[in-house]
Amino acid sequence: MRTLILFIIGLLFVSGSLASCGTSVTAPSDVATAKSYFYPFDYGLLYTYSRYANNHYDTIVCGMVIGGNSSEKNTLVISKTNVTLYDMSIQQDASGNQAAVLQRGDTSLLVLDGVLEPTATWIADGTHGIQATVVDRYDDYYLPGRKVHFSDVLAVKYHTIGQPDNVYTLRFFARDHGLILEQQLVGSNTELASLQLLGIQYPSHERRQERGPDSRLIRTFEAEPMLLQALDTSMTQ
Repeated sequence: MRTLILFIIGLLFVSGSLASCGTSVTAPSDVATAKSYFYPFDYGLLYTYSRYANNHYDTIVCGMVIGGNSSEKNTLVISKTNVTLYDMSIQQDASGNQAAVLQRGDTSLLVLDGVLEPTATWIADGTHGIQATVVDRYDDYYLPGRKVHFSDVLAVKYHTIGQPDNVYTLRFFARDHGLILEQQLVGSNTELASLQLLGIQYPSHERRQERGPDSRLIRTFEAEPMLLQALDTSMTQ
């Protein structure tokens, strides 16, 4: 009897250790939908990312530009260069399911689509033959470096049909925050490019709205934005 009790205690200890380091996955019971894991379209949001490409690291601060009407996309714009990182919108796919769309250049991806359960699969881009698969849903997830922590994160794999299986992109989406990590990979250890969230800034309560020359809403402030989340372990819901 004593041996059995010790064995059970040992199992509980191992299970707790895995959960605390963020590698254990126990999916939340509520249904995961595209909109709940996509970027919130709130006035004044600023996203700061660490970007890696062509063997070079830099840090970019991106602000939302809101479409002037429902037919215009929202855009995440790199503040320093005024270059679009992504156009984005919530749409319906061909089957009427809710889908979150990221667009850059001639590639328009349904990055999240339908009911997002592990193993769920859909065609993210029919033109370029890109297939998406939900590979995991995490109760808790630490970004590389373990300085920023999120609760309830979806991991989605994107693979171009006909390409080698070990060439793919992983994107991680946190509930109510949107894209927190993007990795272009060859195999599990070779990273070609990445985008990793460092922090999110929200505006102060005092703010005003203006329209740019293209009539779309731009985000401006009467006071400095307040840093609510950045480089700590407080990014949880």
